[in-house]
Amino acid sequence: MSKIVLVFENDQYLDYFSTLIQGVADEFKLLGFTNTTEARTRCLEEGQSVLLYMIQGNSHASREFIDELLNKEVATPLIILEHPEQLSLLRKRYKSQTLLDYFELHATSDALFKKIEKLLNVSSRSQTEKVYCKVNLSFFYSTKEVFCDVYIKISDDKYVKVLNRYDVIDPTDIKKFDKKEIKYLYVRKRDFALITKKLVKELRPLSYDKNQLSHSQSLVSCDALNTIFSIQLQETVTETIQKIGLSNEAIEMTNIAINSTMELIGREPEIYQMLQNTIKGQNYCSEHSFLLSYLSCALLKETSLGSQENLISLTIAAFFHDVALEDRLCQIQSTDERAFQLLGVMEQEEVTSHPELARVIIEKVEGIAKNVGSIILQHHEKYDGSGFPMGLDFKRISPLSAVFNVAHELALYIFESGKSDDNIKAILKDMNTRYPEGNYATAMEAAFNIFDTSLIEKKAI
Repeated sequence: MSKIVLVFENDQYLDYFSTLIQGVADEFKLLGFTNTTEARTRCLEEGQSVLLYMIQGNSHASREFIDELLNKEVATPLIILEHPEQLSLLRKRYKSQTLLDYFELHATSDALFKKIEKLLNVSSRSQTEKVYCKVNLSFFYSTKEVFCDVYIKISDDKYVKVLNRYDVIDPTDIKKFDKKEIKYLYVRKRDFALITKKLVKELRPLSYDKNQLSHSQSLVSCDALNTIFSIQLQETVTETIQKIGLSNEAIEMTNIAINSTMELIGREPEIYQMLQNTIKGQNYCSEHSFLLSYLSCALLKETSLGSQENLISLTIAAFFHDVALEDRLCQIQSTDERAFQLLGVMEQEEVTSHPELARVIIEKVEGIAKNVGSIILQHHEKYDGSGFPMGLDFKRISPLSAVFNVAHELALYIFESGKSDDNIKAILKDMNTRYPEGNYATAMEAAFNIFDTSLIEKKAI
């Protein structure tokens, strides 16, 4: 069997990355080492059966091993993993090579999978799409509650559910699997991100001392929420999303996307500061952006577009779509509004140009998906073509932009008219009549699904 070799001197890093890789690439055998000398000796024995090395370049021994691998007559794909400031030095040391790539510790797992696919073409090695991902049994000893359905593998194409979502875990139940020499349980691919989130959250406090890193070098974790979003604002938005009945799964997926967004933006100090200046308290823009991130991700989850990358794209767009406007102008949604017509020429220009300015700002961030810019650019376009800045109608507005725009309108209505069941029913009824076709119709179908069905039934409307 082909092998992937992981070398980490910290055993918790080794466990974490082993879990990530085996979850999505279990057609490979994993060889994990915390001793670099042992890894070098063993890998000489394995020879050409090793298809990929993943090595943390944090020691003299590991860098010697990397030198040796890169100088082999026949190169083997290699990913070097480290904290950002150390990775920068390693990039200078090894330069660019075809079969060499780099990965920042604590970056999103999706980014790592893409690098592995790029080097190994993992996706083409599997004839069928992977529906279930493998998780070490030991993971379930360390968690009190499962936040997704868990399965046992009976055969290559048969899985049986053994734990239900939100079940409280009894360690004795897990021991029963262990006694039967079952080392892995399985979760659906869409839920695997929840597992990796919990793992990386446990790993973070052990990984680095924040006091030793400058602001530009540090990765922003969940603690950033308390920096950018006040506790009071978080409580307000939490109360809103609970009141309108968003599902726990949708909330959890959005939390993952928000955390990934904070990490990504945190690598750009100037733009991070700009976000702090915009989302700075209990104002309209702050609450609107925060609520919009949950609504847009919840809608996306009910469509066929619900990938982790798209969730992050919508979350970034939610935070940055009004970054070029001051708060009092953020509530203006149309050039037909009296509030817009009462503005001076300069302020009207600010309103109509802010989508393009915001797009330019966010596209400066390295690693931003291309679709983020178009979502931001199109967030004031209208179904009937009466919006700005380009006057696009529904046939020319992208699917992600349609989802975002429907969520944007819902967030505005909810902010202005309150969160009562009757108001939400009236809002959905009105929007449903105005958006009968195309991507907007798909987004509206998702909108009916995200609210608590005990409160709202589409047929009743």
